[in-house]
Amino acid sequence: RPDTGILVLRIEHLPEDIVPEFAPMLLGVYHPRLLLITTPSYTFNARFTAPDAPREARQGYPDPTGRTTRIFRHDDHKFEWTVQEFTEWCTNVANEWGYTVDVSGVGKPREKDEWGRDDELGFASQIAKFRRKEGDAWIRTRRTRAEQSGIWTRTATRQQQKAVASYLHEAH
Repeated sequence: RPDTGILVLRIEHLPEDIVPEFAPMLLGVYHPRLLLITTPSYTFNARFTAPDAPREARQGYPDPTGRTTRIFRHDDHKFEWTVQEFTEWCTNVANEWGYTVDVSGVGKPREKDEWGRDDELGFASQIAKFRRKEGDAWIRTRRTRAEQSGIWTRTATRQQQKAVASYLHEAH
């Protein structure tokens, strides 16, 4: 049952039209007990070039959506958020859907940044750990917000949702 499970997702691959429905569907409809989200840190990408390097010196892939002038790490990413953007989005959706959230990261390089930006640029990937708030009031709030969001109507016109992959990682 999705309402008692744990979900782990990488969100940078979501198509643009899916992003607005991501939180209502996952936190409002599925409402897992624990949701872990990872995504690359755009802030960290500055490590790959000198601070004063011209834009054309940056290696990577232009934002395929055309929404930004950012250069991404991989050609299949639909977005890469700064630490501030990711933290604000996570905080807002957690508050809206009855979750607490802890934002952190993973992936610190072994070598020091030659321009002294290690603390400023942070981790290679960002992680958000959403924990569902419990109780009847939160259950009603999530259900009401999901209904009001229109997520049921919008998704009913699409193909039935299918899990692309499912992994079970036993505790040890």
